[in-house]
Amino acid sequence: RDDAVLRVFASFELTGEADVAEVALAAAPEAASPAGWAVYPAVTARRLARNFGIRGGVDLALSCDLPEASGMSSSSAVVIATFLCLSARNRLSAQLRARLPTAEALCHYLGC
Repeated sequence: RDDAVLRVFASFELTGEADVAEVALAAAPEAASPAGWAVYPAVTARRLARNFGIRGGVDLALSCDLPEASGMSSSSAVVIATFLCLSARNRLSAQLRARLPTAEALCHYLGC
């Protein structure tokens, strides 16, 4: 993508449902937030925009076959997948190593 948008395509295998969410890579917290599952990638994207100034958008596809509220940390998986895609797209590895030099610091930053 050449714009500053994260677009997430999600499919939920147990219910057969699918959804799409778009999030502007804006640092401003007052930007409209999606609801439900899309909150996790939205918060991750906005935090990276605020903390690292990312502007390179991505299309991300997620599929889930876990029961809702199963306790399997699917929300953490969505946060990490979003982070990995956006950090790779925006070439953040050097900045991340400088600001989050240990695995523990990165885990704390991601909320894991």
